[in-house]
Amino acid sequence: MLGASQSGGRSSLRLLRAVRDAALIDEARAEAAAVVGSDAALAGFPALADAVASWLDPEREAFLERG
Repeated sequence: MLGASQSGGRSSLRLLRAVRDAALIDEARAEAAAVVGSDAALAGFPALADAVASWLDPEREAFLERG
């Protein structure tokens, strides 16, 4: 749900509306939890691991951990 106006970065993803897209958000959260639960290092998902590593920097990590 972090769009450019919320996180300060550019994204090709459309912004989600929390109420309208609640089911999609829940589904994405469950899928993400399943992936991380089965492979926390994302070794089986190298493209995803690279995307996460390139998107997160220490400042963004600190912001996400505050939540």
